[in-house]
Amino acid sequence: MSTDQNGNRLSKDVRREPDGTWGVTVWFGTPATNVRRYYYRTREQARQGDISDGPGQNGCIRIR
Repeated sequence: MSTDQNGNRLSKDVRREPDGTWGVTVWFGTPATNVRRYYYRTREQARQGDISDGPGQNGCIRIR
């Protein structure tokens, strides 16, 4: 499991959002210095979510 720069554990936390999209937490670095929430059309796309995805890539709809 990865941690952020403060030592907090990170998980992908794939879950269905109220708007019907699938959200996933993605990060870059060890420890993680860039943590974001990405939203995808399907659960499988979210499970495969990567920080290198952008809107319109691999099912990514938006980034928060």
